[in-house]
Amino acid sequence: WSSDVCSSDLTEMQHLGIDIGSSYIKGAVLDADGFQLRHVERLAAPGPVPGLEPGFREIDPDALVSGVVAMLERLADRCPEASGVLVSSQLHGLVLCDARGQALQRCITWQDRRALTPDPAGGPNAFEELERLVTPEGRVQLGNERVPGLPLNALYWGARHRGWEVADTLPAAIPFYVVSRLCRSEIVSDITHAHATGALDVRSQ
Repeated sequence: WSSDVCSSDLTEMQHLGIDIGSSYIKGAVLDADGFQLRHVERLAAPGPVPGLEPGFREIDPDALVSGVVAMLERLADRCPEASGVLVSSQLHGLVLCDARGQALQRCITWQDRRALTPDPAGGPNAFEELERLVTPEGRVQLGNERVPGLPLNALYWGARHRGWEVADTLPAAIPFYVVSRLCRSEIVSDITHAHATGALDVRSQ
């Protein structure tokens, strides 16, 4: 590499930062010593799959991983001696996976509103039904946030209308799915994304 790409005074405190957004996959070299962002880059994120039912918002998980790989390659060319990678993403995304961490379906993004889909039998939709099932005490346990885009709502909708056997699957947040694929490791979760599912007892943390 040349000094005009990545300066010679770089230390082990250089990291590659990736943000997996809805519109763009953004990246930069993070200089922890100088508190600076360098070589800021962005790529268009995979667009939503066309032709879905109204209110559905899904993206191809393989395309998402490929986009992150492309960003990492750009940043690695800029700063090949970076000591690590930090990843953030849209908060309420969901990838339903099997026990091996393989995606069972497309990513469901925070923009998805399938929980508001009218019930074919004329009853309450999935969101309304969950609103009735969650007690006031349960609402406090779950952090008081009840919005349509929560992964919990999509999971409930899937179990109710598509026969998803969610007890035998692993609902992964988008960044942890991507990291698992890149590192060939098991899927884990940070507490912030676990809370974002709408299914975490916040009082136990």
